[in-house]
Amino acid sequence: MALIPHECYKHERKYTRNVRKPSHNIDAANKVYVDENIITKVSKSGDRMSGDLNMDDNRITGLSTSLPTSSSDAVSWLQAVNLVRESEQETTSKVNRTGDVMTGDPESSIGDNDISVRLYGSYTW
Repeated sequence: MALIPHECYKHERKYTRNVRKPSHNIDAANKVYVDENIITKVSKSGDRMSGDLNMDDNRITGLSTSLPTSSSDAVSWLQAVNLVRESEQETTSKVNRTGDVMTGDPESSIGDNDISVRLYGSYTW
């Protein structure tokens, strides 16, 4: 009996044996081929991989907008922008260690009132 492509064949509880390695999208695959190649996929529910992941101009979505819990966690664009903005705001309210001008009455304390310094006037650091 000649097999016709794209046709269904009823096996009636029989096995198809000696199936070659598939070379076309419509080819059948034997168990050995499937077992050897199925492990090349990363599980959607969590897995590990080695090597580079080429995203082919696609985006990674669904990242948390909260702070990462480890130094190897990815951050979302929103989180990165917020971290830069917070850093910029901190920078504008701080005095550089050298070459900066400070006005007002700065106060400093260390520990539980162990050391306290109060300066008056304008100072260049």
